[in-house]
Amino acid sequence: MLKTIKQLTLSATLLAATAFAHAAPVSFNVNLSSLNPGSGYGIDAHEAAGKLIDVRFNAQTTPYSFTLNNAGDYHLFQVGTVSFQEPNTNGGINGTEAAGDLGVTALFSFTNPFGGTQTLEAFGTAYTGMLADAAVDFQLTWFATTVTFNGGSFSLALMPLAFNNTNQTQALWAMISLNPASGNVPEPTSVALIGLALAGLSLARRKRA
Repeated sequence: MLKTIKQLTLSATLLAATAFAHAAPVSFNVNLSSLNPGSGYGIDAHEAAGKLIDVRFNAQTTPYSFTLNNAGDYHLFQVGTVSFQEPNTNGGINGTEAAGDLGVTALFSFTNPFGGTQTLEAFGTAYTGMLADAAVDFQLTWFATTVTFNGGSFSLALMPLAFNNTNQTQALWAMISLNPASGNVPEPTSVALIGLALAGLSLARRKRA
């Protein structure tokens, strides 16, 4: 009977470990569907009384496919470009331009490891004054997010950008990283198996008593 108890204990332990492990490798199919800038971006008709920051967003909607094998693995891929085109005239960036709606929304579309969309938000910060110096004039900072799927979770992020002069174009990079399995929720089948193993363990202990 002691041997049976040990076997049941081992079975329960192995089932628990299996339930919380990643179903690695994990395949990803994803693309950036769109970049949607706030109302504070655009081209002013009369720059002397400008109200808009001239930053131009170009989404690259090419689908990407890749596989992540272990927790901590990540993949970088380019999803577009951002161009800072604000002219260095009429004092550079004025207070009205800097106070505009400079948020940006990025929409990702997935077919693996789940089917659906995921949104990332960013806030842009513009600094008043002339542009022809080494100081940062505009920067874009994104909020990363965690996405869960049947079998695990991953982090989705966009790399921050900073501009310190006019007529700059920079690549916009996305990163997906596979998270550790400790925070995952086991599948219902695994939960049932663990329950049966633990119930058998309890029964064996009662018989032994």
